[in-house]
Amino acid sequence: METDIAVGGSTDELFRAAMVDRLRDHGLAGPARVEAAIRAAPRHLLIPDVTVERAYAQEAVVTRRDAAGVAVSSASAPGVVAGMLGQLDVRPGHRVLEIGAGPGYTAALLAHLAGPEGTVTTVDIDPDVASAARRAFRRGLRGRRGGGLRRWRVRLPGSRAV
Repeated sequence: METDIAVGGSTDELFRAAMVDRLRDHGLAGPARVEAAIRAAPRHLLIPDVTVERAYAQEAVVTRRDAAGVAVSSASAPGVVAGMLGQLDVRPGHRVLEIGAGPGYTAALLAHLAGPEGTVTTVDIDPDVASAARRAFRRGLRGRRGGGLRRWRVRLPGSRAV
């Protein structure tokens, strides 16, 4: 599929802006602070092994499959993420717990919303997924592996959990 790109920004910036504009046009971008976080987060760097165009498409992207080929981790569709974050209402200074790290995109958005005075802790049952999320986005993000809350003693962050 060929796409015409206007002059005036890098390819990824243009795809990211177009994705957010589509979300906004369909009423899916969420509150202004969520829209700003989506505009700031480099989804294409946080979703491995896909084209920039695919990273910014309005669909979920499978990021890991098990030995049988079953999808076990994914980046949710941007509209779903925006809606979830709008409802979660993360504010600067919040401490957020994310269960299911995926590729780290949602954690990056959460960290943007919580700001430098907030924290995001993400846990995942798959150690490879947790490690990849940690490598993909480090600012204010802590990754852990384990079987959810049963296997990892965690002091719940208190402000928000998703």
